[in-house]
Amino acid sequence: MAWRARWLAAYATGFSKMMACRKARVSIHTVNFHLNSDPDFASQAEVAKAHAIDLLHTRCFQRALEGDIEPVHWQGVVVDHVRKFDGRLQIEMLRAHMPNTFKTPGSGPINIETGDKILVMDEATRAKLMAARREALLDMPTTQEGEEERRRKEAQS
Repeated sequence: MAWRARWLAAYATGFSKMMACRKARVSIHTVNFHLNSDPDFASQAEVAKAHAIDLLHTRCFQRALEGDIEPVHWQGVVVDHVRKFDGRLQIEMLRAHMPNTFKTPGSGPINIETGDKILVMDEATRAKLMAARREALLDMPTTQEGEEERRRKEAQS
């Protein structure tokens, strides 16, 4: 039973079940047997897993904010260090913490008509937009004579 504390500590620091077994020097079959037969040990394992997930989240958040420091080499010698940020990690962290603002592409309803900006069109909307554009182009004067003719039409109607 002494292996349980070692296994839980390794599992809580982010190791997988198998790696925690190696660290605690115990068989995976023994661990699975104890997890299935002892509800207290199973609940302790769940707490350890939650702790590992919290550690992972904290580290990802730290990397997104602070970046990683990487060495700069010149002729095989480290001459400086540069801070690099992982843009993809930052986007995923924003999606996780602000899902209403940073949505995953393709999720949620799509607003088809947003005022004068149309994001996605069906055939009826497309036909309506083409007719309005055609009418606007026909009403547009091409020369000074066309402008005068348009004014005459407006005065007649």
